[in-house]
Amino acid sequence: MVLDMNKLKFTDENLIEIMKDYYKKYGGVQRSDFCAKNGLPSSSVYIKRFSSWNKSKELAGIPCIKRTDYKISPESLIEKFKEIVKDLGCVPSLNELDTIKEFPSLPLIYKHFGDYHNFIELSGFVNNRDGKKYKKDFLIDEIKRFVNEFNRVPNMKDFENLEGYPARKTFTNHFGNYNDAIRLAGFEPVGKNLKEFDEKYRNKDYLTRIIQDYISKYDKTPTLREINKEVDFNLKNLYRDVFGSWNKALTYLGLKLNSVSRYEDSFLESEFHRFFKENGRIPIYAEFNNSEYPSFWCYQSRFGSWNKAVVAYGYIPNDAHRKYELDDGEICASSYEFDISTWLKSKNIKYIRDVNYIDFIDGYKGKMNCDYLITYNDAKWYVEMAGFLRGTDFSKFSEAERNYYFKLKYKRTLLRRQGVNYVIIEPCDLKNKSYDELFHFIN
Repeated sequence: MVLDMNKLKFTDENLIEIMKDYYKKYGGVQRSDFCAKNGLPSSSVYIKRFSSWNKSKELAGIPCIKRTDYKISPESLIEKFKEIVKDLGCVPSLNELDTIKEFPSLPLIYKHFGDYHNFIELSGFVNNRDGKKYKKDFLIDEIKRFVNEFNRVPNMKDFENLEGYPARKTFTNHFGNYNDAIRLAGFEPVGKNLKEFDEKYRNKDYLTRIIQDYISKYDKTPTLREINKEVDFNLKNLYRDVFGSWNKALTYLGLKLNSVSRYEDSFLESEFHRFFKENGRIPIYAEFNNSEYPSFWCYQSRFGSWNKAVVAYGYIPNDAHRKYELDDGEICASSYEFDISTWLKSKNIKYIRDVNYIDFIDGYKGKMNCDYLITYNDAKWYVEMAGFLRGTDFSKFSEAERNYYFKLKYKRTLLRRQGVNYVIIEPCDLKNKSYDELFHFIN
């Protein structure tokens, strides 16, 4: 027998508890979810009982989208989330985010992004949880982050009430034993006595011996990055605390300081070509900073500027201000767009360039635009040129490429949600498909 939820009598307390339980379980409360077929009281029952749906949510302690919140764009929501993650040092759970007053409104996540997982990805982060559980790799990284931040191995009490880190119980739940988690992170448990760690690592003998062992093994003076890679641990703060800085440690040993001149011209050129070979494009200067490659300052010091280095190696600079102009005055930002526009004109296809998303996406308040709006046989097609997206291996993407990838993913979400006709063209598509195949809707 199926119960008619609308004919059942609920007390005010029952209704509020049902809504609270639903919110706790799913992280959001949608009016359309509350219906008999879902085994829940109808939203109309709440409205009749409490005068409005938002009033019902308010009584249940669930945040509502305020009138002023509608002015908050999805981009602003993402930027605020990035600030919060930076302050916390990790991606918060939905319940944790709910307690942070600086975040505008949880319901806006569901309004603009569908669910919290999608919001995390579109913000450029990795979801560190499988369902309600943390991933073990993430917890291991959190232990390493603690060691890098505090220069010691954490004991159990450190994770009791440490803001921005998982709780101690989280480690024991996932690994069975806290000390096993410490060992899997590559450290030895120190218990209550931290003196042993300080005696072993925070002293000149140990820190100088690492450098000397590296020189004996590789016959060259290491950089701090090479030392960190050798011991699989970030020793920057230890060298700072013991010697004052990494360079002062080298001076203490009578070694030459690492400088731009340590790179030979042939090495700088081979590293540049290696990036091109692995990524199928020339790098932007930011990708040669704080990465596995020599700093872009090395190239700038050697050639006078980054673009001069690019030209010296036989490539065309990736100039953001470079434009391609057609005979009729249309300006294209890339050679891909130039070729597409030229082909469309040869087919007498009508199109509009750089159409603002705010003009055709309901509820969108940002500044993104679409490359092409093509009208053919009374149908409209929105076309995006993903010119900067090279390759499909996300693990090899630079930070700039990841930001571009998530922006493109967000655009795809908006287009799909709006229900419009759209095509996203990537460089690999231009290589493997004809224009007739790419623009299949044009007969």
